[in-house]
Amino acid sequence: MQGAAFFALIGVVFAATFEPEAHAGAPPASKGKLAILTAVTAGAHGSTTPAAVYERLAAAIRFRPELELIPYNDLLIDGDDSLATSVRDCGSDIACITFQLKNASVAFGLRIAVNFELDPPLVSMLLIDTAKRAVTAEAIGEAKVELPAVLEQLAKKLLDDAGFVAAGLVFVNVDPAGAEISIPTAHLRELGPPPVFVALPGVHEARAKSADHLDGTARVLVREGLEHQVHLVLEEEPRFLGSALFWGVIVAAVVGGTVATLIATDPFSRDVGCICIVRPDGTCANQCPD
Repeated sequence: MQGAAFFALIGVVFAATFEPEAHAGAPPASKGKLAILTAVTAGAHGSTTPAAVYERLAAAIRFRPELELIPYNDLLIDGDDSLATSVRDCGSDIACITFQLKNASVAFGLRIAVNFELDPPLVSMLLIDTAKRAVTAEAIGEAKVELPAVLEQLAKKLLDDAGFVAAGLVFVNVDPAGAEISIPTAHLRELGPPPVFVALPGVHEARAKSADHLDGTARVLVREGLEHQVHLVLEEEPRFLGSALFWGVIVAAVVGGTVATLIATDPFSRDVGCICIVRPDGTCANQCPD
């Protein structure tokens, strides 16, 4: 199929000032599920909720392709017998926490403790690897600034120290809706719409195809820890591409031993009428009714 789609890009895409960068490869495969396990000690020096802590950390973990974050509500399923309750009952016993996580087929546990009895509040994080049955990374800090910022800083340090690759996110919007969308060098993170892909830093190509439209592509420069928006507008496929033989094409025909020219008409016309087979002298070899 000939032709290329007209497209528009919105967001962080190539600009003339960008330095040349090589195409990036695909991100590493997932290493398993991760559960965020939060304990909050109430006090006079601040407040938060496990749900708020989860939301802030979830935003950071989205950029780590090797981790599959367990939704917050899934941690609470089964009420008193939920994973969150089982881990809470373990207290600080790492062996107990590891057992509960492994029993739930969870590969990693990110345990966060926030203590508002202290001034400033203290935040600690432990990353538990159930396969190794051990704490593989930890971070601790005082909440001298806003708690969300401290959570993000500590989570980044902990995940970096644990060796989890950091990537960027690409949101791909396509007109028309319902198009088939892919980025060969990225993993689909969320179905959307729009679909969200997690991709390593570097150059990637987003592709889209839809019936009765020309395929479209767009390149995007992905930066670590950032979200990128791509908007592709696919051009409608010209009708004549589907039947070139009948549209503006002249073919040779032999009528009664003489070479004539067959002039094709638009096959999409409501009234094709009579097709004149033209002789070399310009007259019709066949008779058309008046």
